[in-house]
Amino acid sequence: MNKKISVIAMLVSMPFSALANQITLDVAGNGNVKYGDETCSDSCTISTENNSVMLLPNAHSGGSFSHWSGQQCDFGQGVKTNLERSSIGRAGGGAKTLATVDIDNDGDSDLLGISLFRGQIIKYQNQGNGTFTSSSLFSQLNYPSALASHDMNDDGFSDLLVAEYGAKQVRVYSNDGSGQLTESEVINIPSIIPYAISAADLNNDGTAELIISSFSADRSGDLFKLVNSIKNQEVAIYEKTADGYIKSQSIANTAAVTLDSYVDSDHGLVIVSAEIDTGNVSVYRQSDGFAGMVIDQSTAPYGVGFADLDDDGDMDIVTAHYGPYSLRTIYNNAGSYDTAIEIATGEEGLTAVQVADFNMDGYQDIATGEFNNHSFFYHAASSYIECGVAKGSNIELTANFSANTDTSSGQPTEDKQSESSGGTFSFMVMSLLAISFLRRRATFKTE
Repeated sequence: MNKKISVIAMLVSMPFSALANQITLDVAGNGNVKYGDETCSDSCTISTENNSVMLLPNAHSGGSFSHWSGQQCDFGQGVKTNLERSSIGRAGGGAKTLATVDIDNDGDSDLLGISLFRGQIIKYQNQGNGTFTSSSLFSQLNYPSALASHDMNDDGFSDLLVAEYGAKQVRVYSNDGSGQLTESEVINIPSIIPYAISAADLNNDGTAELIISSFSADRSGDLFKLVNSIKNQEVAIYEKTADGYIKSQSIANTAAVTLDSYVDSDHGLVIVSAEIDTGNVSVYRQSDGFAGMVIDQSTAPYGVGFADLDDDGDMDIVTAHYGPYSLRTIYNNAGSYDTAIEIATGEEGLTAVQVADFNMDGYQDIATGEFNNHSFFYHAASSYIECGVAKGSNIELTANFSANTDTSSGQPTEDKQSESSGGTFSFMVMSLLAISFLRRRATFKTE
């Protein structure tokens, strides 16, 4: 065989990653990018052959980092979110709480929301592009105060839990994976009035334990009348037995209006709690003996939820505050929580928190609601801040800096392509002499 043809045939069969495990980086605008001990100010090629690389944008005086364009980073530290809202839908009786459940098992994130004074659960079905159609799912509930999702029957589909505060019970609706939710259980626990709820399987036996915030309060007036009348408040874990759910551990004597939880190998059960009676947002970790850790504060913390916002493997926290109106992110760096960052203020008291990739662009978006404006909406994430590139990835990126002093994390950004980096790609030889590589890119009535 002709040696030249043999070499070309070998090149064609080689994976792309065998030729170039690298970042091709351009810097546009008033800034530079730091990586390790190096700085890129114009155009650079950075090897990913031996290690992953974290790219840190650094704006010059008078400029600000705008966004990454080109291919999407493999992970990040921090996200840029748009100030502009994307509508989820209306909730005429007061937009209180959201839960994410893929009701129809089609891979995109649907939402369920509470319309408080109508006693209604509304389904907001994702159309696959970040827009939603709404329809009533359940009605005539007695003051539904909270939602949670968990696979309660271990069939692979997330079911819905509703804390029905006015009826002093928790309703469970089973998800059949085809768009139907059917009531399967009503949980009554003597001597408590469930207000907020989360669920987690703590011992991997297929049966969920419930984390419940319970208290009594006067709900005949506005939110602050309720807060000022709170009694018998407690956050506790309840375990299912043959005789029903019983309290297995008390966590705190506080009144959480929202709870979220997860379990990991480092800390066991981790709970976050929006405690409206103390003004604290607190984290409780099993590894710390559930000692409370205050991570945020306001006059009226309301919504809270866990999510890995920047895909770095750590569960971050989002908080929504009824007073002052504020939506905030709190990043988790290997178990330590950063100071809260405000990403939006809203026009009314903010209530709900949910995080998912609603518009299917590869970034985690942040949903909330304004009670008296009767609306749920989300702020789309548009880019990571620090850009992580995995070992062995081939990627082309541009760090875009603006020439103004607006450093808002919600600054809208330009369109980007959203292809994945990394992996192995085949390519074609375009001629015998050259190979061309394709370029990769503040009061609601009664609460």
